Amino acid sequence: MQLKYGVIICRVQPFHNAHQEIFEQALKQVDKLVVILGSATSARSIYNPWTPKEREQMITACFQNHLHQLVFVHAGDYPYSNETWLAQVNQLVGTATSWSKCIQLFGHRKDHTSDYLEWFPNWGKLHEFPSIFEGLSATQVRESYFHPTQKDPQTYLKWEKNVPPPVKDFLLQWKSSDEYHRLCEELEFFLTHRSPLLKLSEELRQPITFDCISATLTRSGHLLLEKRVDHPGQGQWCLPEVPIQPSDSLSKGLIYHLIENLGLEDIDRREIQNLILKHGFPAVFDNPRKSQRGRTIKHVWNLALPEVTRPLPHSTKQRASWFPLSSLPPNEEWYDDHRSIALELLKI
Repeated sequence: MQLKYGVIICRVQPFHNAHQEIFEQALKQVDKLVVILGSATSARSIYNPWTPKEREQMITACFQNHLHQLVFVHAGDYPYSNETWLAQVNQLVGTATSWSKCIQLFGHRKDHTSDYLEWFPNWGKLHEFPSIFEGLSATQVRESYFHPTQKDPQTYLKWEKNVPPPVKDFLLQWKSSDEYHRLCEELEFFLTHRSPLLKLSEELRQPITFDCISATLTRSGHLLLEKRVDHPGQGQWCLPEVPIQPSDSLSKGLIYHLIENLGLEDIDRREIQNLILKHGFPAVFDNPRKSQRGRTIKHVWNLALPEVTRPLPHSTKQRASWFPLSSLPPNEEWYDDHRSIALELLKI
């Protein structure tokens, strides 16, 4: 007898009551439920606080009598290649179901971010749950959990009442972790700095955007990365990046950042300038949902320094390091979408 498989694509950051109801209904209709946990390779942030294994732990704690039905797989983000993400998901589901033709997709169309639910016509008609999520979102739960003193009566909800009891126990215990306190600091940073920006945006009647200049700077099979010293993403690796200044050209701003901020004092300024002139315009990366600071537009040059015998330029300020392209930092140590940008430009 052919097994009937269900598929749920979700982030569950965290797993809350509406998620639980969807899972309960789906498990009644299928023999096996393939749970695709998204953003599986992203670094911890206010948007992605919990690892895939921790999210698995939340879900399995709620379904102890259905463990034989649950199949977990992890999907990474590809913000600049829907085709790559789609191929990944199809491969994961195919492997998990032995390429079964009897698959039912379960989901909820929240907004335009749910467009991916239309990309799997071979899995039959989408089984929707339109009313379950009314008045409840994981974003609200996270804000309540990490910043319980922010009690706006219009938006505030108590996280404890909106997650299943086993998840409540998990989250209470997780509050004692170093990661919890770091993310609380990060959220406090956002709230402190975002409020004036939101007020300014309202006064100007236009959204606030951030424009940055960046580069994939390579030489001798190595990529230059810098470690962020401030929130958001403190301690995470990123491409050399600096905000665009009103009085500087893009190239001048990048070169200044490499030499003055990162301490690459022995880098050849003219060499970088010539590479920029030869390269022309930088590539633009502007996924509106992939930067923690807000709407960010990144202008990124792909610059390959000539192969020479002298050592790689050294950072005197210990903020930057050269990594072999074959041994870049683990996915979860990268800030925002910088890893995706690097892979896209370097074709690796």
